[in-house]
Amino acid sequence: MAPFYGRLQSLSALVEDHLLVWILLSVGLGPTVTDLAVVTDFSTVILAVMIGSISLTLSVEQFSQIGGRAVALVLLGHAAMPVLAFGIARGLGCHPS
Repeated sequence: MAPFYGRLQSLSALVEDHLLVWILLSVGLGPTVTDLAVVTDFSTVILAVMIGSISLTLSVEQFSQIGGRAVALVLLGHAAMPVLAFGIARGLGCHPS
């Protein structure tokens, strides 16, 4: 059991240390390798596991260090994304199907 746990920790550290690279690689591969579109059925689960595993490494003290301004900026960014996406879709002439 210990060797498996050690490998799992190593894999987790690899994903966590290079998370931005994995995200950029995924975004870049998405449009170019359309056979990977099958993965989109599992995207919610994949994101939940990624965010959950990162969140589990944070302590209560780290959460308490987050400033109100940072939280407000994150919330503003998340609120602006759908509006921006709608504007881009309308600008490109995309219509709901």
